[in-house]
Amino acid sequence: MGNKTPDRRKKITAYILSGVMLFFTIIQCAEVFGATVSENKQWTFLFMGTGYISDTLTEDDLTIIGRDGGSTRIDEDKRALILGKNGSTEKACIKLRVKGPCRLYFNMVSMKTYSAVAISDGTKILGEISVSQSSKKAHQFDYIGKETDLYIYSQDNSVAISIFAVNFSKIVMGDVTGDNAVKEADATALLRHISGITELTDGLKFADFDLDGNTDLKDVIKILIYHEENKYSAQIINVNTSNGTVVSSSGALTSALREENATVYVADDIEVGSRLNLKMGGQSIIGIPKADGTLPVLNFKYMGDEGKEGIRIRSADNTIANLVIENANDNGILLKSENANEVVTGNTIKNCIVRYNNDSGVQITKGAYNNTVENVISYRNCDIYERGSNADGFAVKLGAGVDTANTAAEVESSANTFINCYAWENSDDGWDSYDSNIQTYNVSYKNCMCWNNGNSEVHLGYTDYINGLELDEELPFMRYIAQTDPTGYAAFKNAYNNKTLCAASASKEEYGAAADAVLTRKINTDIGDLGVAELLDKNNWRGNPNGFKLGSVSTESICQRTLENCIAFDHGKKGIDRNNAMCNISLKNCISFDNNKNYKLDDMNITGYESVYGWDGASKDDMPDGYSVETPSNHTRKEDKIRGAAQAMVGYAQENKIGRTDVFE
Repeated sequence: MGNKTPDRRKKITAYILSGVMLFFTIIQCAEVFGATVSENKQWTFLFMGTGYISDTLTEDDLTIIGRDGGSTRIDEDKRALILGKNGSTEKACIKLRVKGPCRLYFNMVSMKTYSAVAISDGTKILGEISVSQSSKKAHQFDYIGKETDLYIYSQDNSVAISIFAVNFSKIVMGDVTGDNAVKEADATALLRHISGITELTDGLKFADFDLDGNTDLKDVIKILIYHEENKYSAQIINVNTSNGTVVSSSGALTSALREENATVYVADDIEVGSRLNLKMGGQSIIGIPKADGTLPVLNFKYMGDEGKEGIRIRSADNTIANLVIENANDNGILLKSENANEVVTGNTIKNCIVRYNNDSGVQITKGAYNNTVENVISYRNCDIYERGSNADGFAVKLGAGVDTANTAAEVESSANTFINCYAWENSDDGWDSYDSNIQTYNVSYKNCMCWNNGNSEVHLGYTDYINGLELDEELPFMRYIAQTDPTGYAAFKNAYNNKTLCAASASKEEYGAAADAVLTRKINTDIGDLGVAELLDKNNWRGNPNGFKLGSVSTESICQRTLENCIAFDHGKKGIDRNNAMCNISLKNCISFDNNKNYKLDDMNITGYESVYGWDGASKDDMPDGYSVETPSNHTRKEDKIRGAAQAMVGYAQENKIGRTDVFE
């Protein structure tokens, strides 16, 4: 081609520079109009400044497009964004890019009698919201589609928007049945709709699972595939902290709780130096989970000998949520009145993991009733001095109710309720409702599962050793040994993790002897100092290996126990046990298997009985006359699903997450 002339080189250089400038202009424009919003967010606009907007204003992935001479502005007095009248996708509008299906929330009012607010994707209006001048409710719009730009504007009169939010967790594509989960039932319902057998109504808008614009058999297949791949997942919990105090230290936490009606949000893991007391009523301690569902930890390891429970609730209407509570000197959480003037009702414990405490994970007792425990996991709690006794996963016992109930209505009103709770590998029972001279009148269990409780081998480290796992140093016995015998513990830990302590196939007796040979001090208990081998001896261990223990010989006949969708397995004694109680019981959709005895409910009064299953118990079930336990033909498949769900829950709990399963279906 020959050499390029100087003028031609100048032109080429100019073209290149123009291309570079265009590239940087594109990058700058992308930055101006914000990134894709892919997680839940909320905006209140004053953070963007105040005054009129004539061009565009972008902050925190949100863009406001104004117009010359218009009235679009951020009003400091109204603490709101004012979108001017007769807006469009090019003027007087909010613009943001969303990753996919989501729910938009607006707190907004019309500046005149009425406004029609449009939501557009830039090519068409997707929906409208009617807004009045006196509107006080929060408005919402569900976007169902793929990643796109959304525009919000008023088609007529101006509107004032004080809060705008995006929530992705509120839209569950494929959830045609409306229970916030994608499962086989959704595929079945959609298939019946496509086949013309039944008609979907409200759920139909969530049926286009692959977002291709069609509702067809491909969506059915993809829902089934998704369900199989995601039947176990961590729960993603979103928290709005605008109504409370955010803390990140033990001092700030205890200080905030001195205020009446305090709502305290825990932002980080905290080592708490003393018991937290909720005695004023109406207080809340709520964790702020990370984006992946990881919960913040309240670690009571350093609370000192004078401390007892981690959290003590002595009043009404308190909330504990979204937290890991561990290593307390006694119960992780205790609900108990101190005197007749303290009413411990209406409390909620939700989305918590309670573990490694030196007594029950959660205990409800002495005048505490009408409390709800939901989505709570309790595992590996163990009381050392009492050789395993007392430390249940959940203890709702010793007078967890009103002083006296004489009628069925009074019994019903005193219930403590457990929903979606799990208890495993605690040193005593999974659930215990033992009573003496005062009554626990009513306990309700729904979607609750427990396994392998009351087993000394777990708490002395033998179970993990023969399974090839590293030492669980948070086990209460291990923390005790590390504190009282640091030199011996270091040697024990090294041999344990290197698998040189004893053979992987060693019996528990051989393991105990090997541990005692390395450790230099014994463990102080209520019957004197004992070595590991002695504590592994069933004659010395006091933990009760039961799943659901429903009362005691003192439980009065008027009392009620209700179990729905409950599962118990792998217990050395009973899966579901009356423990000498002769009160009322209702069972629906319950499973108990691979326990020494699956059911011991003789002499109880059956008030409801439906779909009660069991298999592979070492001893025969004891049931009231006229009632029997069914072994389903597909019990092997059921057991595989249950054990898979249990293992998934263990994994999530170890990651400080609350898991989600479909096992109770």
